[in-house]
Amino acid sequence: MTERMLAEAKQLDRFIVTEKCVFSVSVRYREAPYPVYQIGSFDAVQDLLGNLFEEQPYEVVYAIALDSLSRFLGFMKIAEGTVNQAKLYLRKILTFLLLDTNATGLILAHNHPGGTAEPSREDIKLTERLKKAVQDIEVKLLDHVIYVPGNFGSDPEWVSLLACGHIPK
Repeated sequence: MTERMLAEAKQLDRFIVTEKCVFSVSVRYREAPYPVYQIGSFDAVQDLLGNLFEEQPYEVVYAIALDSLSRFLGFMKIAEGTVNQAKLYLRKILTFLLLDTNATGLILAHNHPGGTAEPSREDIKLTERLKKAVQDIEVKLLDHVIYVPGNFGSDPEWVSLLACGHIPK
């Protein structure tokens, strides 16, 4: 706005009001391996994300959005990184939960392509930080799941931070 326009607006006692429209456009969809209606079990999370994690040589993080009855609303790849870490931004998760899906429940899942099933200190800190952040917007963190690929003929492993006691009920 030019100074002249601002001066004219002040003389006429007018105010300029702007409105910001926030929206999200999904650019790529991927279907679940079978229709997923409820993600009420650890097995359902494994079925939903197992094939996606198997293809990844580097760390990736997915968020699964659920409604209050644990019905599946959608999932999104939130971050991808290197062999041993992925930079995760809470803002991206919160946008997905609030704007894209209007979720009341969240399951976070990521892989450890390096092969260790033990949750790292960073995993535990992230879980605590995320639990508090989503609690403030009335979303419940239901679980944080880690996938470890099978190596040299061994089966893949899945670890639930809820089952390990890192997410209090």
